[in-house]
Amino acid sequence: MKRNVLSVFLSVFISVFLWVAVGECNSDAYRGDYKIRSPLLFAKKDKKHKHHKKQDAYVYYYYPAAHIYFSPEKKDWFYRKGDKWKKAKHLPKHIRVHDAKHVVVRTGTDQPYLFFDAHKAKYAPHAARLKREFHYYPVYRVYSSPDQKSWFYQKDGKWKKHKKLPKHIRVQGAKYVVVRTETDQPYLFFDAHKVKYAPHVAKAKRKFHYYPVYRVYSSPDQKFWFYQKDGKWKKYKTRPHGIRPGKTDYVVLSAESDQPYVYFKKHNAKYGAGYGRRYTYYPSDRVYFDARDKVYFYPHKKGWKKDKKLPRHIRLKDAETVVLYLDEDRPYIYFEGR
Repeated sequence: MKRNVLSVFLSVFISVFLWVAVGECNSDAYRGDYKIRSPLLFAKKDKKHKHHKKQDAYVYYYYPAAHIYFSPEKKDWFYRKGDKWKKAKHLPKHIRVHDAKHVVVRTGTDQPYLFFDAHKAKYAPHAARLKREFHYYPVYRVYSSPDQKSWFYQKDGKWKKHKKLPKHIRVQGAKYVVVRTETDQPYLFFDAHKVKYAPHVAKAKRKFHYYPVYRVYSSPDQKFWFYQKDGKWKKYKTRPHGIRPGKTDYVVLSAESDQPYVYFKKHNAKYGAGYGRRYTYYPSDRVYFDARDKVYFYPHKKGWKKDKKLPRHIRLKDAETVVLYLDEDRPYIYFEGR
């Protein structure tokens, strides 16, 4: 009797265990707040999930010298423009990788540039560097890119890139040096190029006309005039009074600077002191007139005043005049001696 009861008990226990283990019941059993799953069902779901995560590897060609990627399967290129990566069927014209060395890399994503930092560190030392060619003009300190057909020049202390040079920079026929860099910004090496190539290139000469009598310079190319005003040399677009084109004598000079008056003392000593500034002096009214600047100097209170018009009480009609040539833009300092 005891044996029969024990056998029945064991049979029931084994049946319950197998029912839970094998998972004959498709629904999940709940006990309180806890969910109980069949171990076999759990194992099958994990296997499916693991298989779903697995991805195929993508193959790319990485060009260390140019820092770009190519997908031989989809024929796509990946390159940087500014701080962002671009995807295109063709590379920009300024990037050339013909016959350049590449490395085969495999990634688990269709965005290979996500691993760029690692690839750059790993492959750069073993890759041939890609060189870009520029023409450097030492005299004018500008660069040209034959491939991009663009120019690089300085303006207000900053480098500019443009299809054309400013009008005041003329490099036609000037000598240049071929330089090769790993970047599309050649001016990053300007300090080195300036030191290396400047001594071997003759400095450019600019042409000026110097009028010794009037102590005036002109730039026939830029159509500017240089003469003193208030004790300082200044640049003007208008021709000073007294100079007549084709009738006033001048000397053709060549200078390395665009400010010819820095050589004034040398020119003054070589070509003559000239007559200085011309003033018309009216002794009866004690008035000076500067014909070049068209201004008057007359006594005012305890000093002298400079103005384009005279006050009403001063009338110069039919007054006697004396022509004076003075090396001074303040003629009244000689008044006591007149």
